[in-house]
Amino acid sequence: MKKLTRTLSFVALVGALVAVLAAPAIAGNTPKQWRAKADAVCKAADGDLLAVASQQGLSSSSPPTIEQLKAYAVGAVPIYRKAFDDIEAIPVPAKIKAKVKKLLAAFRSAVGKIATASTVADYQNSFKPATKQATQLGLKDCAG
Repeated sequence: MKKLTRTLSFVALVGALVAVLAAPAIAGNTPKQWRAKADAVCKAADGDLLAVASQQGLSSSSPPTIEQLKAYAVGAVPIYRKAFDDIEAIPVPAKIKAKVKKLLAAFRSAVGKIATASTVADYQNSFKPATKQATQLGLKDCAG
């Protein structure tokens, strides 16, 4: 009986050690997993942004006015900021950490620009650098 108890204790100890050593790998994300999670955040935000656009009368059938875009920005900026905070909270693999940092900086800069855009062109150009960063990272929903 002692031998069985000792064996079971050893097995339990080995199992615990494996769990502790594997925890960082389980807790972290691969770049592919990070992309999937970030894109899911962007996809969820897109639904909210479409609702704000609809409330402001924005549609793909007619060009927006600067007044419409400014009104849209009032509702959209908090949605963008929350999405960026949510993305920032996703554990980033070391391999893409620098690129993610650049992406979030570009997105935050874009949001600052849309809040103060004085022309439709300024507004439309504000997200170009962020979109480029998102595309380079392999994001789909965050790049569109």
